[in-house]
Order: sequence, then C-alpha cells, then structure tokens
Amino acid sequence: MRLDERVVIGLFAAVVILDTVRDVDGSALPVGLAAAGTGLHLLAGLRRPEVVPRAEGWTGRSFGTDAGWRLLLFLKGVFGRRIAAGIGTFLAAWYVAFAPSVRRGLESYRVRVLPDRSPLAASFAIFRSFAHAVLDRLTYVEAGPAAFRYAREGEEHLLDAFGEPRGAILLGAHVGNIEVSSGTGENAPRMKKLHVLRFETPGDHGRALIASMPEAWRPKVIAVNAGEGFSALTVVRVLREGAVVAMMGDRLIDDRTVTVDFLGSPCRFPAGPWLIAALARVPIVVVGAFEEGPGTYRVIATPPIHCVFDRKRPREEQLREWAQIYADRVGALVRRYPTQYYNFHDVWVSTPCPVDP
Repeated sequence: MRLDERVVIGLFAAVVILDTVRDVDGSALPVGLAAAGTGLHLLAGLRRPEVVPRAEGWTGRSFGTDAGWRLLLFLKGVFGRRIAAGIGTFLAAWYVAFAPSVRRGLESYRVRVLPDRSPLAASFAIFRSFAHAVLDRLTYVEAGPAAFRYAREGEEHLLDAFGEPRGAILLGAHVGNIEVSSGTGENAPRMKKLHVLRFETPGDHGRALIASMPEAWRPKVIAVNAGEGFSALTVVRVLREGAVVAMMGDRLIDDRTVTVDFLGSPCRFPAGPWLIAALARVPIVVVGAFEEGPGTYRVIATPPIHCVFDRKRPREEQLREWAQIYADRVGALVRRYPTQYYNFHDVWVSTPCPVDP
C-alpha cells in the first residue's frame, strides 16, 4: 500500500472514531481513547499481517489473544458497550488499513454480494460487524442470554430438533453470531443435550473462554484439529444417545468435500456433516443468529433436512443435493445480512486447513 493511501485510511479511521464513539452529552471523547485503542490492538495480538501475493485459503488461525479479548470485555464493563464497540470500530479501521491479505480474502465475496460498495467500505463494514460480534460473544461468556434480546424465526424446528430421540445436527456457518443464542431463556434446560464440534489450534484462546462459562449455558465440546481431524464415530455415538450436535458446515478440514453452487459460483463444502447425518439417521437444521441492533438478535432455524441414502442412486449425487440445500439457505441469510459474513478467506478457492507441522 502506498504512503498516500495509508494517510487517507488513517484519516478515515480517525473520522470513524470521532463519529462513532461519543459520550452521553454528544461531545467527542478525548483523543486519549484513540491511543487506548492503539494499545488495545497490541495487547490483543493484532499484529500487522504479512503481505501475501493473493488471497489466502483458510489456515485455522484466530484473531487476537485471550488476554486481549478479556481486556476488551473489561473496558466494556468499565465504560459500557458503546465505548467498547467504538474501540472495536477503531480496530476494524486498523484492519482495513493494514491487513491487505484479509481484504483480498473478502474481495470475491464483495463482488458477489456487495458490488455497490468499494473494497475499503465493504471490508470496513464487515470488520466492524465482526468486532461487535466478538464483543457480544465475550458478553455472552460472562453474562449469558440475559444480556440480550431475541426474536425468533422457525423456533419450532429447534424445538423439534431437541425433541428428537436419536438426536439432531444444528448446522451453522461463519455468518451471524450463533454463539450468543444457544442458552436462551427457556432453552437453558436443553443445554445438557448440546454438544459443539469445534476446530481448535495450538494457543486457541476460545477454548479457555468456553471453559470459563457458567455451566448453565456452557456446551460440551467435541474438539477437531488439523493434525488428527475428529472421529465421526464419536459424533454418531453422542447423536444416537439423543444429543444435539452443533457444527459449522462451511470450512474444510479434510479432503471429503462436495462441490455446489454458492452465491452463483462453484464452491467446495465439507461432506462430513451429511455423511454423519446419514449414518446416524438424524435430521440437519440450518441455523443462524443475526444482530439487528445493539444487544438484539434474530435467531433463525430452517426446516430440517432428512439425510437417508437411496441405494439406487450414487451417494455423491445425494450428498451434493443435501449440501446444495444448505448452500442456498446460507446464501439467502448472507443476502439478508450481507455485512455479517465472517469468512476472511476466499471460500471459492479454499483448500482444507493444512496439518500443523
């Protein structure tokens, strides 16, 4: 990036802070808050990424550190959500300025869903939305569902899933913020049935955050990692015991994939969820939770997908049909909430996460 571009983006970031972060009487907060934001990005481990010649595939890396995200939560407790969200806005502007590889990862998405926005404007909107989503996840870890307001669509599909004697799969994607919805209100007793299939890497700060959650809204975790993958039989076993297993269906962790149309272009998705559902004979419910205002989320569940192999048809064809339903439903959610898309790599060229050395 040229020096003049950095100057423009730096001024843009300053304007964003002064426009977004204001105190109760409407006057701009002291410039010292901007300095605090700069210190926060250092504590959060937000180092300037290396410049790469093209958009990366998914590497399994997470942004930030446990200490950094907890500092953000502490600032929220001291100054309130508005101030903490403003710091998140600052960090979003920082990523726009200094994370060209991440911006490139979003470009394929932008041209399909946000073609009327410039690359900088689209990246900033998505980074800011992600920062606020992370803040809400941290709030959920600490305070649980009582900290939020919820509207629901398709709640009957969730209730049916938890009522299945043989279990069910809740299949999400890296869109929205499904992490803040699992223990809402009267659903709390059902948390005992919930298991989460979660990708973990060395130094994963999310694992410690989950472990610190109160039991009332802490799910059981089935770990996945790039080196060992996970045992499908473990998932099938807990499903047959009546558990509900939540997992993501849009990132590749091994070579078992299926190619479908996603937002108008061929895209590979993991075949694992569909193979497990067919083996365990359980339905899959596509789910998501989307911010519609500060502290307000809409939880969406779609009709179940029943995965039963027809022996007279090729398995690959049936897997592709089921995955296409998922891709279509996720695509519809993305177009409804276009800035709540958190795959910071080009999913149309993505390869499975590499095995750690």
